[in-house]
Amino acid sequence: MQRDGGPGGAGGAGNPTGGSFTGAAETLELIGNHCYAYSGTFNPTGAASTYLSFRTGNYYVVGVVEINCDWAGTGGSNLSIEIYLNGVRIVFEREVANDYVPGDTEFKVIIPPYTEVQVDITGSTAPANANITGRVYRG
Repeated sequence: MQRDGGPGGAGGAGNPTGGSFTGAAETLELIGNHCYAYSGTFNPTGAASTYLSFRTGNYYVVGVVEINCDWAGTGGSNLSIEIYLNGVRIVFEREVANDYVPGDTEFKVIIPPYTEVQVDITGSTAPANANITGRVYRG
């Protein structure tokens, strides 16, 4: 997978001290039976940007991928959201700012063990972020 924006922040949590985007989250954080990753917020250029990129371990995840975008002042920007598992696109969502009700966009996911996960956002120049939260199940 190609990562945009350079190295990730502190283990998937972005930059915990400054809250600014430092790159795609490269780790899915595990806390007991729960997991999360957060991209941090940044202003994309309109080209494809990878917000989350990590590999799961010996467990599967039932969770939600959430995309947040600030539509104020975007002038009708389009936003494409793509979620890949092992390089296969499983979600393609296109939102048009003029037809979009501002708020969160959520996608329920089940992620198998040892899976490469990538979340890309394209087309928007509005500040955006992506996160995943979920429950981990082990055999």
